[in-house]
Amino acid sequence: MATNHPFGTEDRDAGRVNDERMDGRQMPDHNETEGPHPTMNEDLTWEFRALNVEQTGSEQQQTEIHGLRAVVTELTDSCEQQQTEIDGLRGVVNELTSSCEQQQTEID
Repeated sequence: MATNHPFGTEDRDAGRVNDERMDGRQMPDHNETEGPHPTMNEDLTWEFRALNVEQTGSEQQQTEIHGLRAVVTELTDSCEQQQTEIDGLRGVVNELTSSCEQQQTEID
């Protein structure tokens, strides 16, 4: 029973990889007494998956940082807007206080 592999076919019954790659070049001989060796494709696939996990974690952190920055920016904008409204209301309160004091003076 053989299965297709990107660099040839893997003969699972014999526990070895056929010598010919898909591109026609010969694969290096493996010493079968040392036990099964992962193919280059398996090594690269494992490294690529590990790299993807790291990138995914990094991308997730970047997404979280971007989200936090957006929240901080939104809060800062909201605080500035409220401070502007407070400053405007202080002016109105000061005018009303002055007006009330003038009217109180006129009444007295």
